[in-house]
Amino acid sequence: MKRNMLLRRYVVDVGRYMVWLPSADMAGWTNVTTTSAECRVVKLHVHNHRENLEGFVKTSVKFPPRAGTHGVFAVNCEVCYTAKGLELTRVTVVDPSLQVVCDTFVKPDEEVIDYNTRFSGVGEGALNAKTSIRDVQAVLLNLFSADPVLIGHSFEHSLYALKLIHTSVMDTTVLFPHRLGLPHKRSLKSLVADYLQRIIQEDGHDSSENATACMELVLRKVKEDLKGKK
Repeated sequence: MKRNMLLRRYVVDVGRYMVWLPSADMAGWTNVTTTSAECRVVKLHVHNHRENLEGFVKTSVKFPPRAGTHGVFAVNCEVCYTAKGLELTRVTVVDPSLQVVCDTFVKPDEEVIDYNTRFSGVGEGALNAKTSIRDVQAVLLNLFSADPVLIGHSFEHSLYALKLIHTSVMDTTVLFPHRLGLPHKRSLKSLVADYLQRIIQEDGHDSSENATACMELVLRKVKEDLKGKK
């Protein structure tokens, strides 16, 4: 409870951190030969243009607050490529005590073109789940209202994947900016290595590991900044 109250007070005091920076649209992968370690040749063309704008939901104010709800959650999502672009395949929500309060695989609406496993850690077998994005939205809207602060890394991607509109957010790419400034951003892996002295994502991305790391980074930042004000 004390940790949660300190974090809420910090968000109010340092409101400049509560921002959502949309990223520019990027061209999709195409079937060409490249020397970049970040690109590869694939059988089908995939894209991450954000053209699928249907089905968005918005968190709402609830009175009184849901019993037992914490004021802060860290959220991380994994996605795959379908004909509609990027679609949600997994979502994890972690509270300030680092307890996982929601972790589920999600079946995309469209046929999967590329599971994106090397980045998401989600393979074909995991998507036998019958949970849809609408089921996930219903769970999240019940879990928190418009008041709690949601934490994430490059959080615009998770919000888009969830098709969720929420106004109070903290992005670790803003809390821990790249030395060259935007549009450069530090990876979550490098932030955890520098500030938490451990290695993550050794076997690919894991939304539970990533969400926990985001919460830990913010708690560390809050503790240090409040200590500096004394």
